[in-house]
Amino acid sequence: MKLEEIPLSRRAVITFLPCLLIAPFDPLLAFCLFIVLFEKCIIAMFPLPGVELTTLATFLFALKYGLVKAIALAVVVPGIITSVLRFLFWKEFLRPDEAPFTLGAGNLIDVAVVSICWYLKHFNFGLLELMVIILAVKHLLAYIKNSFTGSPDVVSPVVSSLLNIFLVLFFGNFFLWLIGL
Repeated sequence: MKLEEIPLSRRAVITFLPCLLIAPFDPLLAFCLFIVLFEKCIIAMFPLPGVELTTLATFLFALKYGLVKAIALAVVVPGIITSVLRFLFWKEFLRPDEAPFTLGAGNLIDVAVVSICWYLKHFNFGLLELMVIILAVKHLLAYIKNSFTGSPDVVSPVVSSLLNIFLVLFFGNFFLWLIGL
């Protein structure tokens, strides 16, 4: 049986199984892996501009882990683990030029987000203030990158910002619990 012949429901179970296996040992890592996989594998099936959860995951990595571990996770989770699972189980939803590993400018922006967030967390900002700063930096960097490589997108940053701010507003206590604060 080819992978493409496996029903989507079974592929979803296989894709999200690592989250369940990691959850008892590191709930934050399991949650972040889940939301990134959900974004990159499930939401990616639908053309919804700006619905991205990777920023939230990298934001939470920076708040819980040391700088080096947070940077490593910000590269490995969306750039390697998610890419490989997506390439193996969700090929029909890949772009024609998409490779098994997708490391690029987006990962550099994630590293910048982690670094800035990790630095700013030492100044006692609240979750909401930190998220607003991080979103502003991330979308400014993405705008600069897109200015050189294509046309800048206006809709995606607005949707992304509203979604991530909404999540921090309504699930902030859950995120603080995951971080261990």
